[in-house]
Amino acid sequence: MSEQPVRHLPLCSDAQLDGSRRGQILVLSRSAPEISVTIGWTAHDAMSTAEKSAQRLTFRPSFALSAGTWHVTETLPGRNRGMTDLMSDSDVLRQLLAVARYTANVESQRLKMDFARYWAEEMAKPRYADPKRLLRHGFKIYSQNDEDGIIQEIFRRIGAANRTFVEFGVQNGLECNTAKLLVEGWRGLWLEANSKCVEEIRGHFQPFLSCGALSVVETTVTAANIDRTIDQAGFAQGVDMLCIDIDNNDYWVWKAINSIRPRVVVIEYNSALRPPLSLVVPYNEDTNWSGGNYFGASLNALVSLGKEKGYRIVGCCFAGVNAFFVREDLCGDHFVEPATAEEHYEPGRYFTKFMSSGHSGRPGYYEPG
Repeated sequence: MSEQPVRHLPLCSDAQLDGSRRGQILVLSRSAPEISVTIGWTAHDAMSTAEKSAQRLTFRPSFALSAGTWHVTETLPGRNRGMTDLMSDSDVLRQLLAVARYTANVESQRLKMDFARYWAEEMAKPRYADPKRLLRHGFKIYSQNDEDGIIQEIFRRIGAANRTFVEFGVQNGLECNTAKLLVEGWRGLWLEANSKCVEEIRGHFQPFLSCGALSVVETTVTAANIDRTIDQAGFAQGVDMLCIDIDNNDYWVWKAINSIRPRVVVIEYNSALRPPLSLVVPYNEDTNWSGGNYFGASLNALVSLGKEKGYRIVGCCFAGVNAFFVREDLCGDHFVEPATAEEHYEPGRYFTKFMSSGHSGRPGYYEPG
């Protein structure tokens, strides 16, 4: 029998195979007496998946990861029936979805174990042996990568004055560098340009907003308005940590900030621009990150700007995404020297998304224990 064209059937709205991406059933082909089905979700463009053959009357799950696209492929031996009949068979769809979820969970756990082994091997290298090296202390709770642990260790060494923060580019706040601090009793300001994300923040973080622990302002951050925005929100004095992640103009916005002198600055760098390159994209309020490696500033450029503003680089996260700066008067001998881009640069390791934090991050209000 000839192959049928690819068909798409969206799953029910609560079907989330990895906690965030919506699922789909893709009927690849029908060649009696077997029907090949793919259940999965795509991060970017759809990829082709080879059909699998099965000789038993059970599902035979396999998993493939390629180019940011996940597929769980199952083969269902069955009667020679029409495509429409298959799509209307709710029991078959439920079974396929259950197998896909199970397979996805097993493979996710395997990838996390592989990453844990890789992490241990890297940390055993001489570069990371110095106890002052911050990377040894990294872990993830609500941050994108290992920033939660690094931030905790920085403040363990230098202390916090007022337990306050300012972060912009938080999206919906569920995965950012200050959610852990908020849960631990800090007070802070979030700035976000996306109105839908701000609405989600007001829903997820209502207890923190109600008690005054968190303030959120919907605004597009620019070099021209950042000082005024911080001042009007009531955070012009005594900020302990500033986190900048707006994907393109980070360098220029940090350069423009004069209203606060936080103890710690966390800022995104472009790991594709390795030291000694000192490069910055031109300032443009109307430009958004396109998804490529043309964005932001090199680590060397940020180190130079930090020196101008009285800050020293003390480390980068393992993923090669964020750099950490501490005010010079607080550094002492707490951190690895020299404070250069060459010493602290980490290459892009974007697969650190497989770093385990247990269950999916869901910041919430806790009572004191």
